[in-house]
Amino acid sequence: MPKDVVAEGIVMTLGMRRMLVITEQAWLRNEAVLVVGETGGGKTSLAQAMGRGSLITINCHEKTETADLLGRLRPRENGGFVWSDGIVISAMKSGVPLLIDEISLAEDAVLERLNPLFEEDRKLLLSEAGVEAHSISAKDGFQIIATMNPGGDYGKKELSKALRNRFTEIWSSCDYEENELLAIFDLRVTEKLKNCHYDRNKSPALLVISWITEFFKKYKHAFRHSPSVRDIVACAEIYAACIASGIGRTTAVHEAVSAVFLDAFGSLPVRMSVHLESVRKDAEELLRQLSPDEGTVDSTSLNLREGVGKISIGQISIPYGPIPPSKPKLFSFRAPTCISNFYRIARGLLINKPILLEGAPGCGKSSMVMALAQLTGHPITRLNLSDQTDLSDLFGRDVPVCTEDGSLSFQWEDGPVLRAIKKEEWVLLDEACFCTVSCACPCNFITLW
Repeated sequence: MPKDVVAEGIVMTLGMRRMLVITEQAWLRNEAVLVVGETGGGKTSLAQAMGRGSLITINCHEKTETADLLGRLRPRENGGFVWSDGIVISAMKSGVPLLIDEISLAEDAVLERLNPLFEEDRKLLLSEAGVEAHSISAKDGFQIIATMNPGGDYGKKELSKALRNRFTEIWSSCDYEENELLAIFDLRVTEKLKNCHYDRNKSPALLVISWITEFFKKYKHAFRHSPSVRDIVACAEIYAACIASGIGRTTAVHEAVSAVFLDAFGSLPVRMSVHLESVRKDAEELLRQLSPDEGTVDSTSLNLREGVGKISIGQISIPYGPIPPSKPKLFSFRAPTCISNFYRIARGLLINKPILLEGAPGCGKSSMVMALAQLTGHPITRLNLSDQTDLSDLFGRDVPVCTEDGSLSFQWEDGPVLRAIKKEEWVLLDEACFCTVSCACPCNFITLW
């Protein structure tokens, strides 16, 4: 095993140990590493562990430019322009590892600019920085690790053979033994409940993993993808959040499984047409067989209750935000469907993970989120996305300004998403399906951190 890897929060499964050893051996020979695998298979966790706390990351997309990697001329506040190193040049000069996430999404012509870094001398001729080109050598400690999903995934493509041959390629397998999944679930629950009394002998890990194994084995002919480690982690975090809120163990298991798997049945890619309501009832029945104790929540008996510093729906509470809460005038909280959807959103808010609402047009997705934000006193930024939405529309750009002496200059202006992050506000991205991949992929970094 490599020394000094950041293994906190990572279960050293057989597959993870294999990838760590191969990556370490490749880096000892200054070879770049390409990790290929399904979503949620631990590719980014591998890079963070190997980065030893000094990893620099760039998320690629179809509009990634050479300037994003190497650098560009940026305007100065007092006029004129100054060279700003890109992410690759910064990593080379600092001697730290570099993660190129979703490398296959970038154009081959952009990535081929990095070809000199895969040679033995690892020097890059930088001609964009000024009139004269100058060579930059990578300091000791600079290494490259890249990740990508298989080319069969929707919206994804393969790397060119010429570029792929320059990497040491590692396949990130999603096949885990049952004891490894149990260890992953228990570790995440223990981390989340380290300040609470948690008896590992009463862990529900075996119940959850047994349900996942039995259900997806029965319906493997219908669903295209099996659950990933990311799903197991999300399930453990919701269970821990429920326990920390005082919810019973059996009910917490039902809430975790429902939030991660049952609520998403309508959006899962399927191989064949299935009656989702029948599948959902079968899943709930299987969960009741594995856990005979009654722990489900009847959506018809849910109601909103205002408390001190929070609003509760069922057994789940949402703390009030920084602005005074108020009741929306044009939204009904008595309709069973509305109150059920409120409850599912509140359940998703238990963990720091984005929530994707999918439904027919006009069913109340956006109005429900806006009403919930108003009801709980959280400021919210709503953005309507389209195929013309650019990354700068979300995060910001350099804009021309007139200085006191009348000359023109530039200054950075935050975009609405960046302003909301700084102010700790909620963000509603409406019609996210219309947004291009180049605009959506950089948001992965927000969801990870």
